[in-house]
Amino acid sequence: MPEKEKAALQSSTTLNQQRDSINMKQIPKAIRAYEQILKSPQGITENEILFRCHLSSGRNYPTKLERELGITLYRVKEPNPDGIGGHLRYRIISREDAEKVAQLINNKRHQHKLPPLDPVILSNILALYPSNQTQE
Repeated sequence: MPEKEKAALQSSTTLNQQRDSINMKQIPKAIRAYEQILKSPQGITENEILFRCHLSSGRNYPTKLERELGITLYRVKEPNPDGIGGHLRYRIISREDAEKVAQLINNKRHQHKLPPLDPVILSNILALYPSNQTQE
């Protein structure tokens, strides 16, 4: 497994542990969905959002995130394993957009009197995203 994928898995696991220390019902659905999108640099499907967040639908959260932040997520259609239909995979395309998502999550967590994302874990997650700033 490449180092980048190992780091993503480790950060994802640690973020889950942080979230699990708080009763999941205390965390609003949108925050849970946004956290899943953020911690998935390889992208996440609608089905993965609903499964991981225990929601009835994962379709609207990526679009809501785009509207709220003025960003555009990368979309690719993936066929379902049964060959019938498919789902979109959504992916944050840059570190700058990932930082906006993280800031929104922390703002929403503050509004609901929840602790912010752990800065070390967040730093590890953000490092997995490519910067869109040009290097000189």
